[in-house]
Amino acid sequence: MCCTLAECFNGWIKEERFMSVTAMLYHIRRKMMKMFDDCCRECLSWRSELCPLMESIYRAKVDVARFFRVVISNEVEFEVEDVIVHYVNVERKSCSCHCRYWQIDGFPCVHAVASIISSGGSLYSFINLAFAVSSFSQSYSQSIHPIANIEMPENCDIMPPDVSRGPERPKKKRIESTGASWRRIH
Repeated sequence: MCCTLAECFNGWIKEERFMSVTAMLYHIRRKMMKMFDDCCRECLSWRSELCPLMESIYRAKVDVARFFRVVISNEVEFEVEDVIVHYVNVERKSCSCHCRYWQIDGFPCVHAVASIISSGGSLYSFINLAFAVSSFSQSYSQSIHPIANIEMPENCDIMPPDVSRGPERPKKKRIESTGASWRRIH
């Protein structure tokens, strides 16, 4: 499991990390070319409006939302009864729910799904476009072009810098703030 983007990238280029700089860049470029092509081909087989993972989440939320009781206040405001009552606003610009999950991730929560289904609206129109297949395919639509007539130099032994730590413990010198005012606490 990787906790940072740098660790993920280092895990992705395990063999390339120990090559010379020019060879490493060449292999990373080829790896990215293949990844872009694979992702572009993969999304061509998807038949839904949403990416497969988000489609499965959408289906699960629809299954759960069927058991909620929805009270319609007007065409954009609803009360959804779960264990507690949630207030849902499905106005196109201010999609919000009392549980705040819709505002956090841009994907309608189960309460919003229940209210949209009860109003007869299209749920796909309330889902953020970032989860759509069209956005995924657009992300990988640009290609990384091969470099024509590339000639690798014979004496290309520029290696990445050594980043190993020294044998002693790292210094823990604290950098004092220049703009902070000190007051005595007693």
